[in-house]
Amino acid sequence: MPAILLQRRHYNYKTLASILKDGPNRRCKIDLRDLEGALVVLGFSIVNAKGSRLTFTPPPSIGSVALRLHLHNHELGYYHQDALKHAMEDLYGWGPGTFACA
Repeated sequence: MPAILLQRRHYNYKTLASILKDGPNRRCKIDLRDLEGALVVLGFSIVNAKGSRLTFTPPPSIGSVALRLHLHNHELGYYHQDALKHAMEDLYGWGPGTFACA
């Protein structure tokens, strides 16, 4: 399957590349707003359920199961990224090579 093209600001070392570990030394802490921007570009809708709980609902073309996050600040550390990586692999089949810069 060909890679999904995203603008660099949505697929740089600070967003999906870091979560999916696409390339050596790509891990960094991510600001939640950067992740939200990347997922909105892909067609996800975002609902802030209560305080620190977020739900990212994908468009039908991607899947039917939403990603859920429970954060206490606006930074996604490595632990959250690892959990997101596994969820994205399981739910949507995403991994290294799924996305590329346009």
